[in-house]
Amino acid sequence: MRTDFPTLFTDIEAWSKVEGVTRTEAGRRYAQYLILGAVARSTELRRSLVFKGGNALEFVYLPNRSTTDLDFSFIDSVSDTDELTHYAHALLDMALRNTIDQHGTILRLQSFKKNPPRPDATFVTLAGKVAYALPDQPLQQNRLLTGEPGANVIPVEMSMNEVVCAWNLTPIGDQGVVLNTSSIDDIVAEKLRAILQQTSRNRYRSQDVIDIASIIRDGTLEIDRRKIAEFLLRKSAARGVPATMAAFRDPDLERRSEANYDALRDTVRHTFIPFDEAWETVMNLVDSLDIPD
Repeated sequence: MRTDFPTLFTDIEAWSKVEGVTRTEAGRRYAQYLILGAVARSTELRRSLVFKGGNALEFVYLPNRSTTDLDFSFIDSVSDTDELTHYAHALLDMALRNTIDQHGTILRLQSFKKNPPRPDATFVTLAGKVAYALPDQPLQQNRLLTGEPGANVIPVEMSMNEVVCAWNLTPIGDQGVVLNTSSIDDIVAEKLRAILQQTSRNRYRSQDVIDIASIIRDGTLEIDRRKIAEFLLRKSAARGVPATMAAFRDPDLERRSEANYDALRDTVRHTFIPFDEAWETVMNLVDSLDIPD
């Protein structure tokens, strides 16, 4: 894991100044780091989950764009989603309660629910909210210790039955523990699948465009186009999404990807790529993939 974020409570002030972000944002990044460490130290969670999405890109591969939530996928497919919901709830709650830094930061699982709640749902997301209180927030710490809801919250999501194609072991600081993290090719393929799925799910996913464009434009990360194409086809087939050149060229897809794109400026710390340039970069990548016409 990279160290372009605070790994100690005493790093927060300096990191916020170097990165040009508020101290609140720096404190949130530190709390996210502690949550990742909590997952990594839980043997059961570590073996079951893969860290993915925008924050996996931010923490592990390419620091540039901050997101609030921490996203994971279960490695193995499951049929009894209710049983896994209760099991994961208990494991995460215990892992967070056992986590405390040397200065006294407190983490608590504030809520945890299954979406959608119906028992026959296949693609299920466990949506949790983790409250945190830093050592210089005594009132917030007291609320958490007495079981009251906290004001500082980080969403944590765990997806069931998603296709995860490749991952790496990522060390978490100097704690001697590791976390499964989606490979860069898996992240790119997942984001391409999410772009494609905008129309069928009536979604708007501008963040995936800037993330993929940033990976390619940065040039320091090696991507394997053969693997990306293979992973994209597998992920799309599982969701019933046509992964074709024609689907990517649908004007509605570009329109949805551009919606609210400029708002991403507020989440980017280093390099913001204008939409037209970012979309062209993504389409050039798509053109290089071995997928159906």
